Amino acid sequence: MFTTSWKIEKLALSSESNRVAAALVDGTVWLWDSGSAELIDRFESFHLKFHGSKDGANQLVFSPTGIRLAYSSAESIKLRDGISGRFVADLPCGSSHIFEFSGDGSRIASLSRDEGFTLWNSESGGLIGAVRNVNLRYYAISADGSLADCDSRVSPAQIELWSENRDHLVKIKVLHTNTLSMAFSSDNILAIATDDAIKLYSVKTHSFIHTLPLRGTVSIAFSPDCTRLAIGIGNDGNMRLLDIRDINSSDPPPKGNATAVTALALSRDCSRLACGLKDGSVELWGTSPTMRRIGPLALRPKMEAIFFRIVGQSRHTRSVEALGFDPDGGLFASGSGDGTIKLWNGVDGALRGTLKVPGRLRAVALSNSVLVATARDGDVTLWSLDTLSPIHTFTSSNHEASKVSIAENSTLIAVLFGFRHRNHVALLDMVNRTTIATFDVTSFDFYDDDLNIHTMTFLPDNSQLMAHHRRT
Repeated sequence: MFTTSWKIEKLALSSESNRVAAALVDGTVWLWDSGSAELIDRFESFHLKFHGSKDGANQLVFSPTGIRLAYSSAESIKLRDGISGRFVADLPCGSSHIFEFSGDGSRIASLSRDEGFTLWNSESGGLIGAVRNVNLRYYAISADGSLADCDSRVSPAQIELWSENRDHLVKIKVLHTNTLSMAFSSDNILAIATDDAIKLYSVKTHSFIHTLPLRGTVSIAFSPDCTRLAIGIGNDGNMRLLDIRDINSSDPPPKGNATAVTALALSRDCSRLACGLKDGSVELWGTSPTMRRIGPLALRPKMEAIFFRIVGQSRHTRSVEALGFDPDGGLFASGSGDGTIKLWNGVDGALRGTLKVPGRLRAVALSNSVLVATARDGDVTLWSLDTLSPIHTFTSSNHEASKVSIAENSTLIAVLFGFRHRNHVALLDMVNRTTIATFDVTSFDFYDDDLNIHTMTFLPDNSQLMAHHRRT
């Protein structure tokens, strides 16, 4: 058991050196042998950050090899031998600083609002170089400490890539992009989280090699073997893990700009995947014989290992908003912000017809004989799939129709109406063209833009309507 005379503020553990360190509220740091629980030494000058203070973070960190121990002081970083506790160096970096070791423990980098970015040799404590820019917001350091990446507040937004050259830092590249978070892999791939995507940049080829369309990323990290990328999503509190083994850092940069996926639909037998894109393109993919499971961030370049592409079309002039297959997968529909619905053959992707939507499209659904589409103005319009002619329009006043489902026998339609927390599901009778019933839907979040229910579907015998809530 380890005992102290004061409350512990921070703990650090090194499995490599069998050491435990604790920073106490009295400003001291204690170092123990984790095997024998013997106290090795005590040090002064640990800087406490009080609640509400903007003076940086309280940090107590062992290097990855366990050879060095670093902790925050008022205007510097105290660097000590991680095994004996011997003083190595005082690293001046100003107040309100944060720091980290490189992956191999050979370098230690800091960022402060007073001194900007600073890089030291962690063995000797000697200064390697500094970027005296108080406008820097984020930084990342490569695994061997030879590369540093700094994000500046200047307009337009830019990232500066610096390389260690003997006893100083040399700027080798400026990337013009905004940044929310950055991380290096051990093979020097830089991941940059922006407002709407994660961009992968190869230091070797000095080019962007991949773009992952993903909004709301607040943190990213590579696995030590460079096969996985962990992504923290700020808007939903989830973490996602992406397999990046198929992304080759030696490949030439992709031609053109990546476009975000805006809609997906899977056929009932899982043999076909329809993909709608922000640029109005519609793609149809077939599953490969291996039938491998797709991860939550499977993107089109990676999909080639899981699906075989059947056809890619660019028939919509605006973003694809909705997709849907009929029950047997022989037909699917794509709806766009350009006010059209395209009907496609689910086998070969051939265009079957085009329908004009009387309103701004929100959702589509297909039975064996009827297509139903909802609009932002609340209208629900039905078309015959045989003649492609309109059958009927249910009109709703001042209620957006955001989700829709149709029974296989075309007798019932379920529509989600509402805005944010004021929502209800209407059950419509197609035969008599009347509303059978309405059901209130409770919102758990006033600012929930997904209108609570994500998808709805009827059971094959129409006895029940199943609804999936995004929070359940």
